[in-house]
Amino acid sequence: MRPRWILLLCCAVVLAACHEESPTGPEDAATPMLKKKCPSPPCGGGGEDPPPPPSVDDPAILYSSGIESNVGGGGCKRGDLQDSMYRMDLSGASERVFGDNLETQAHTQHPSFSPDGQRFAMYRDVYTVRKGRCDTEHFEIATAGVDGTGFTVIREIERGSGGLDQPRWSPGPVGGGERIAWMESTGDLVSLIIADTDGSSRFAVVEGTLTGEVEGFEWSRSGDAILVHLRDWGSDFSHLRLYSLNCASTCSWSSFVEIGDTSPITPGWFSEMDWARQHDWIAVSKCFGGDCDVYKIDITDPALPVVTQLTAGGSLDELEVSWSPDDSRILFVAGPIGSGERLVELDLTIVSLPWNGDLNTPGVRILPEVGPAGGTDWRRF
Repeated sequence: MRPRWILLLCCAVVLAACHEESPTGPEDAATPMLKKKCPSPPCGGGGEDPPPPPSVDDPAILYSSGIESNVGGGGCKRGDLQDSMYRMDLSGASERVFGDNLETQAHTQHPSFSPDGQRFAMYRDVYTVRKGRCDTEHFEIATAGVDGTGFTVIREIERGSGGLDQPRWSPGPVGGGERIAWMESTGDLVSLIIADTDGSSRFAVVEGTLTGEVEGFEWSRSGDAILVHLRDWGSDFSHLRLYSLNCASTCSWSSFVEIGDTSPITPGWFSEMDWARQHDWIAVSKCFGGDCDVYKIDITDPALPVVTQLTAGGSLDELEVSWSPDDSRILFVAGPIGSGERLVELDLTIVSLPWNGDLNTPGVRILPEVGPAGGTDWRRF
């Protein structure tokens, strides 16, 4: 346990004594989120009671950030920054949970929660430092507990042999068991792989070709289908295709439908996609002409998708979007804000859409600085 959590426990003891001496009044009962000042140290900044640790019923956000130095240095290109994994509760309080206690140095990115929220999958670029430069040795898909324990590599590819990217844990059992999907490249071909959570029974569900490849994907909320962003290099045309899955043993697709016209979205490339938890809505970040904005695509009827633009911040780029567990909010990385990039939470029930980048807009919450970012995931468990 980290020292500051010990400090929080000490604060909790002091607060318990405070409440015994000063019973809570009617106003406090009506506003349970407001807390009295802590009468004496130890307390949080400004003498106020610091936020409590999240309970097991609270949603949590995992995000990748290069804002802090890794233990043991690194000293390559970005100073000694190393992408590590952080966990944040609803108050915005966060702590590093993974990436500072391994013998190897690696950029850890693209977190994806398991359905119960107790483990996550990740992508890792493992490197050594030679003459002030990061020298990649190999790429990994790995899993670990949200407390940083139980680290397991489930797929590894040496540099020069191919690449790995964007692991996504299935939202529930698929054909009798949970699965992890990722993108894997061999030479110039990028394919979509689905495997058991230990990396076994790998199967290329959608294989790249010389003229086209997989640019991104996302599980359906039921886990019985997978949405794939495909790019045709010959025509430079991108489209979305929904594959129905058959995972009785190894996974394969049984049929597919093309997602209809999404032309209200300007041409360009999709970054990571996220399928909403309660609806057949897809959040995507689309970049064109140096500007990246976030859109919602309602594919309740795949042939007739309904597109809603969620952000239009011309001075900001919005990337790496994630839905809240109740589909009422979205989280994304936005920047530049101040000296870097920040996590931004948008309450879609309050904000007038599309959000224009005004940081003082009601329903907009600015969260931790993330530096070089590498994906987010949001899960209730």
